[in-house]
Amino acid sequence: MKLLPQAIAGLVAHAVQAAQAAGDLPAFDLPVFDIRPPKRPEQGDYAASVALALAKTAGMPPLEIANRIAKHLPSADFVGSVDIAPPGYINFRLSDTWLKQQVETIIAEGESAFALDIGAGKRAQVEFVSANPTGPLTVGRTRGGVIGDSTARVLEAAGYKVEREYYFNNAGRQMRNLGNSLRLRYLQALGRTVELPDDDSFYQGKYLIDFANDLVKERGDALADADWQPFKDYA
Repeated sequence: MKLLPQAIAGLVAHAVQAAQAAGDLPAFDLPVFDIRPPKRPEQGDYAASVALALAKTAGMPPLEIANRIAKHLPSADFVGSVDIAPPGYINFRLSDTWLKQQVETIIAEGESAFALDIGAGKRAQVEFVSANPTGPLTVGRTRGGVIGDSTARVLEAAGYKVEREYYFNNAGRQMRNLGNSLRLRYLQALGRTVELPDDDSFYQGKYLIDFANDLVKERGDALADADWQPFKDYA
């Protein structure tokens, strides 16, 4: 079925047309109106503000408009009750029986229970995490993994054919700079005197000092004469 706000909006639009046909409301084009949860849960599950939007056009109080619309609302299996609340809201409460059926459907069908076809098989690409290869992982990147995969799952449930992408970006100038920066820190860890560049070609992060110390423990001075490439691979 449609999303509930859309389904309720359809009921309201049908009721307005029926009220106009019966002479309970004058002729007019239906304006845009909201279907959203009311501010207080005890007022219902969804509220329609259409009567407020029609007050000037219909030339009558919103509360009166709401009552006239409600009189013509068609029945729907998901609607348990309808109430009118000042200054003119039409409040809908979902049917307990219908809600029970939805729970049973979810238990029986799992994640596919309410799959939509909004995407109609269109392709969607979701890139997420794509951590910077020249620095340590952060909590934010971890969070991005959760958000990205959740977004992809929502799109799949909506009928899209989703491709998940992680952009490695582990080539080119930045990787050469990373390897050379670690090489210089490695030479420092060996006790060599080196001149550190003062431009953006040199990565300043303390993590490279830690890497260099670990590398000395593992390889000693075996890489003292190496170029940047083995250091890039280690990093």
